[in-house]
Amino acid sequence: MPRNGRSFFLFAALLLAAPAVPLPAQATYFPIEGYINAVYPPHGFEANGRRFEITPETAFGPAGTRTTATDSPLRETLRIGVYVQVAGRDLGPFKPIIATTIIVRDDWNRKLSGVGVITRVLSPAPMAVFEADGYLIRITPSTDLTFLDELNSLSDVTVNTWIHFSGKLGKDGILEAAKAQFMPAKPTKFKAVKILRSPRLKLVPSVPKTKP
Repeated sequence: MPRNGRSFFLFAALLLAAPAVPLPAQATYFPIEGYINAVYPPHGFEANGRRFEITPETAFGPAGTRTTATDSPLRETLRIGVYVQVAGRDLGPFKPIIATTIIVRDDWNRKLSGVGVITRVLSPAPMAVFEADGYLIRITPSTDLTFLDELNSLSDVTVNTWIHFSGKLGKDGILEAAKAQFMPAKPTKFKAVKILRSPRLKLVPSVPKTKP
């Protein structure tokens, strides 16, 4: 048998005799960090060019602490522009990374304001918590409240009510409102606009001039 053939069979025999080494089925990544630049409701987002999926087992915690919890209110704060550090399991190409731990960093204690429609009521009065404009907004006894039209109190505020708010974001990811103005949802009235008709133009072909 040629020498090269003997070497091949010897190498194959060594491979068969060697103990099998299990390969990791899932690679773990930590940290992948960056600003969230896309959100895929209800359980996904994208940061630093990678897509992640959130599960009930995903733990959340604020930056600067070692405390994480699966029932953290930070779970509700993921939106475009939030800076996150993510640990997760990679299930393979073309699949999102399953997030196991998400550390949320935000500009805490920064003044924020906005206008939006309330999409969820998470907690009733007097310490009401609403979801609007991408934030969780907490109403406290010190919040300066204003109610318009038929709205008279927080008990009248429901989903689809408009809120104009200002306040600061707490470390739990919930915005504590210093001021909040509530407006009822009303259909917008549009005035009918007459259709303007443009006059018809008669096109006459031009005749080239000839030299005498």
